[in-house]
Amino acid sequence: MDSDAFFDLIVSSRKESDLFRKEIPLALKESIDPANFVMDAIARVFPVDRRAVKSPSGDLGWVCVLLLESLVSVLADPELSAESPLVTRIVKERAKKIAESWKLGMEQRGGVENAKAQDVHAFLQHLVTFGLGWRKKESFI
Repeated sequence: MDSDAFFDLIVSSRKESDLFRKEIPLALKESIDPANFVMDAIARVFPVDRRAVKSPSGDLGWVCVLLLESLVSVLADPELSAESPLVTRIVKERAKKIAESWKLGMEQRGGVENAKAQDVHAFLQHLVTFGLGWRKKESFI
């Protein structure tokens, strides 16, 4: 399944989100590059919704949080060795670009104070999942 279809499946099955919380990490472990797969899925709607057909529910932060939380459990898998980088440098750079674009979009809409709580939660989960920190020069928050 591609990342777009995976995202659509989760969106269309919101009532089963508790079941998905248990199953998504198992599905992600089967992916060749789970971090990139999740980023492909969330990049469809964050920082800008690029879907051709929008769902009736405009709040998709919960889907992004669900995917990112599931990815954390995959990245923390003790069965994989430390020599096997789960988030490559290229994927981390892509995550950083998405975060910068996401932050800029929130600032243009009046800052974090005016953003939906789910969007802020998804943004912060994105930072944590990909280990994007803060520096004086490049602050995300």
